Amino acid sequence: MLDLCVSRKNKVNFADYNYQMDLDNRLLMSTFTVQDVEVLEEILYGSIRIPFVKLKKNLDLTDSELAETLQKLSQTGLFVLEDDAILVNKEMRKYYDHQILKFDDDFKPNMSYVQGLLRKVPIHILPIWYSIPRSSNNIFASMVERYFTTPQTYERYLLDLNLTEPVMSGIIAELFNNRNYELSCAEVQKKYDLSVEALEEYMLHLEFNFVCCLSYRKEGNEWRKVITPFHEWKEYLLFKQVHTPQPIENEKEVVPSTDRPFHFIQDMTYLLEEIIHQPLALQASATDQDFLFPEETVKQLIIGCSGQSQKKDVLSWQLYFSRIASRLVRIGLAIRHEEMLCPHHQAPHWLNMEVEDKALYLYRHPENRTLKMGFNEDLDTERNVREVEKGLERIQTTGWISVHSFLEGMICPIGNNESVQLVKEGPHWKYKLPSFDEEELQFMSYVILQRLYEVGMVAVGSCDGKDCFSLLPFGKDTLC
Repeated sequence: MLDLCVSRKNKVNFADYNYQMDLDNRLLMSTFTVQDVEVLEEILYGSIRIPFVKLKKNLDLTDSELAETLQKLSQTGLFVLEDDAILVNKEMRKYYDHQILKFDDDFKPNMSYVQGLLRKVPIHILPIWYSIPRSSNNIFASMVERYFTTPQTYERYLLDLNLTEPVMSGIIAELFNNRNYELSCAEVQKKYDLSVEALEEYMLHLEFNFVCCLSYRKEGNEWRKVITPFHEWKEYLLFKQVHTPQPIENEKEVVPSTDRPFHFIQDMTYLLEEIIHQPLALQASATDQDFLFPEETVKQLIIGCSGQSQKKDVLSWQLYFSRIASRLVRIGLAIRHEEMLCPHHQAPHWLNMEVEDKALYLYRHPENRTLKMGFNEDLDTERNVREVEKGLERIQTTGWISVHSFLEGMICPIGNNESVQLVKEGPHWKYKLPSFDEEELQFMSYVILQRLYEVGMVAVGSCDGKDCFSLLPFGKDTLC
């Protein structure tokens, strides 16, 4: 028997339960035909005593076909043969009620399956195997909390596994690198030169150590054995895979907002130099938060602005320069004095910085961390801004990405959403993903398309009238 201490945290020991019976039955199941499974199901879901005549009628089998299958299934210990009937063993029926699930067309090796798997082990052994408190009122709930509660918890557990068998580590690596997260047992046996018994024993290790599971797929009159991760984890991995940001195929269709890097920083520099040369008058406003320049001033500013290729109307330019002035005041490089925009004494120091350092100054300044753009105050927080920025770590491309498709794959705890957790809904378990409302989606879009654009971390544009962006090298180096 293999050494089962595959994890430095787990102490799984097959000697603590009827390991050999389990292995023998798994080996027998690996030889089942479709007919064998049909007969087995009829026995499991029937009464304790089942006449041969009833079996033969329900299954539409000949005497010889039924006799041959029953002779094979008698090795399970599930029943004994009488003269004209079979008598079912109640304890073995419980065992096979769990095992037969692997042959269902819609079988999912989920948390319910794991719970059934653990029932084969004496309950007083589980706290020893899995290092959970003996005083726990619900051992399975404690195990879920310890190993599965969040994707990060389970992923850390998998990374911490201290495998002693190269074959097991090879199976795990190959499984999680497979795009479909599925391996053929026949191919695994061939690759590692394994007998059926050796493979089944390895799979017992991996199932009891919560890594992956063996199940069956019907092919004609036979069953094909496959290895998959546990269902909830596989669903989570497939979600992440499907929503990995993909570049827009035809980049020629993308219309960038500007072709100049650090466009906003350059325009901040330009406006700051202008007010150092001569403070600029502002329109009278009801609040100190408005920084609108008169139309004639805006027309003069447009001439030297890096963004003139955007061909905005004067009103748009007026709002754009107001936005720049607001940022300058917010980070202490300009002040408003008697309806004039004037430079702060720190302005020359900032102007002497390299463009990347100017961008980092704006990005890191505490007064520029949150957006203050009319979003709900519980939403417009530094933590939520950082969560959106962390989401950019998913990007593996330098191409243009649709904002809509990017946000579809966001799983950050923004707004009323919590971190992804394993929850039970009815009889089923799942890693519950966030569901964002319209304001939360607008907030995330704003962080990407305005905040990160302003500091030169992303380029923004449009494709078929829809917003898109590209993560720039400066953004990747800073955020990822």
